[in-house]
Amino acid sequence: MNLKKSRVLRRLGVTFTITGLLLFAFLFEVGRYSRWTGSIIIPVVVSFLLSFLFFYFTYVNTGLWGFSHKKLEEYDERELVIVSSAARVAYVLFTITVLLVILVYAAWEIRMSMIVVFVLGVLAHLLPQSVIAWQEKKIY
Repeated sequence: MNLKKSRVLRRLGVTFTITGLLLFAFLFEVGRYSRWTGSIIIPVVVSFLLSFLFFYFTYVNTGLWGFSHKKLEEYDERELVIVSSAARVAYVLFTITVLLVILVYAAWEIRMSMIVVFVLGVLAHLLPQSVIAWQEKKIY
């Protein structure tokens, strides 16, 4: 089945990519506080590699990454509506996510690692394409 034509496969790819990134950040934080035992290093590496693999097939291979990173002048009217709508939804989702992460770290009184900041930065770039992949019936 082609990812460009199958909304179900795109949704699965988005779910696995974002879940894998969040799992990577969580496991990294667990490893940071559990002194990096062998039982945590392997899941951290595996979750990162699986996230990268799903990212490649869901975003790069389908053209979603390139589609949402074009110059504004390169979009036609329909594409501009799609991208601006997706960016608006992604902004709301990202803001809520960042506020929840900051709230959790503040409540536990722990310092945020650079890996969490990295994952949030990647998430900021992935969310607009994720909204497009989730909503559009077909990606051209």
